[in-house]
Amino acid sequence: MAMKSLSTSRGNPYITIIWLVILGSALLFLFLLFTFFFRTQSSDWISVELPIPFFYSSIVIAFSSISLNSAKRCFKVEAFNGFFSWIFVTFCLAISFCLLQLAGWNQMVKNGINFKNISGAFIYILTGLHLLHLVLGLAGLGWLLFASYRNRRYVDGFILSLNPAKRSLLQMVTIFWHFLGALWWVVFLVLLAK
Repeated sequence: MAMKSLSTSRGNPYITIIWLVILGSALLFLFLLFTFFFRTQSSDWISVELPIPFFYSSIVIAFSSISLNSAKRCFKVEAFNGFFSWIFVTFCLAISFCLLQLAGWNQMVKNGINFKNISGAFIYILTGLHLLHLVLGLAGLGWLLFASYRNRRYVDGFILSLNPAKRSLLQMVTIFWHFLGALWWVVFLVLLAK
């Protein structure tokens, strides 16, 4: 019977860190969403209609999770050229999500919705904080895109796939990106309901 290394037997510390980051972010958003919910119960609450680009961005982030899963599947079956293609698609969808968010804010500004309107302020804060988290996810996707581009050939990709640190990075980015997608849908549906 082979012995596990000490680091393997204790679990991957990087994966643990990403789960702790997710827990902290989830608690922050939970606090903000509860505050938003209780604030909507006040008599002076004026609802604001969500901009159309937010609807499109919700679809885009869902497709980005699907494309990232396809990339991970390609990596597992050693289809490294396909891995690069799907990471590229995911990265483009992530950039599209960011641009749609900016377009949504632009539409809100044109409609006169600013921080003086408490409902508008919550929309800006929640979506802005999500976008800030998304920048971290984009950094991870960018690194994966760069590494997958350099290792598109089978031999290079196979050597890359043997590196536990590189496999961990793919796993970390995938976990965090799916969290961002789920978080956006929660924020979007809560804002849509009020």
